[in-house]
Formats: sequence, C-alpha cells, structure tokens
Amino acid sequence: MTRVAVRLASLCALALACLQLTGCAQLSMSAPSPSAANIQKARKSGMTPVAIAEFVADPGKAGDLEKPLDIRSNALHSPVKGSYAAYLAETLRTELHAAGLNDPASSTVVRGTLTRSSVSAPVGTGKAELAARFFVIRKDGMAYERELSVSDSWDSDFIGVSAIPAAIGHYQALYRTLVGALLDDPDFQKVFASK
Repeated sequence: MTRVAVRLASLCALALACLQLTGCAQLSMSAPSPSAANIQKARKSGMTPVAIAEFVADPGKAGDLEKPLDIRSNALHSPVKGSYAAYLAETLRTELHAAGLNDPASSTVVRGTLTRSSVSAPVGTGKAELAARFFVIRKDGMAYERELSVSDSWDSDFIGVSAIPAAIGHYQALYRTLVGALLDDPDFQKVFASK
C-alpha cells in the first residue's frame, strides 16, 4: 500500500468511528422501575389505592412534546407506546403498584397531561426539564388539579460516549422526581385525608 492509500484508509476509519460516536442513533430510555424513596412517600402520604388513567401530551404542544428528543444528533424515544406522556403514566403506575396503591378498579382516578419535556447535552452544562398537570377525579368530580415541574443540570462531557448516557440518565430520573413531587404535594395528600 502506498502512503497515500494508507493515509486515506486511516481517514476513512477515523470518519467511521466519529459517525459511530456522534451520528444519528435510535436511543431508548429503560422501562420504568420503582424507587424506594417514592414507595416510601406513597405509603406515608395517606393515599388510598387509585386507578391510573391515560396520560396525554398537552394538545397545543403534542407535536413537539411527543417527538423524539435530540441528544447530540441521537434520537431518544420512550419505550412505552413511543410516548413520553405514557412513560410518565407508567412511572406513576409502577411506583404505586410497588407501594400496593394501584387498583385499576378504584373509583378514584389519576390522569395527567404532559406540558413540558426537554433535554440538552452541550459541552459544559446539560439541562433537562419535565412538567405535567395532574388530575385526581372521583365520582363527585375533580378533587385535585395542579401543574408540577422539575428540572436538573449536570456537567456535560466533551466526549459523546460519556455525555449521551449521562443526559439520558438525568432526563429519565426526572420522571421519578416528578412523581415524588406529586406524592409530596400537601394538596394531593389532602384529597385522601378528606375521603
């Protein structure tokens, strides 16, 4: 092989490696799993078992809220029906099921509307936000309605192989954090105290 051919082969190999590290890949969050902190919060909240209804994206922003999130040219998808709103519902259902507080036959129903969902991982500081409006509905009508939001920031590495999984981890953790914020809300707890 001539020096030019060797150099060309080296450049092609380098370009391929860069594409594999930063090119557009299909990424997915892991399935929701219960957290000890939220199980404990749910049990201490005074909740009675509830049914979890469908969660949807805010109708005015559904196109933006449900499209794959871009993390350094990689598309992040929800593993639950391809929907971030459905992922939030499943996170809540998983946490309450583990706490013994999910009953699909309950007359008390929790539903929600995803209102904000974003993640970015530029070199420097990564940021993620998540917000939803939660509703508790009983036979006699609406018992609770509130929008809750959570956010996070972290050091975002220059190297995509480190930065991309970190961004996914921080964004995914916000779903548990948001469920925790709901369980901590005194007005949410009052719904069950007054039953």
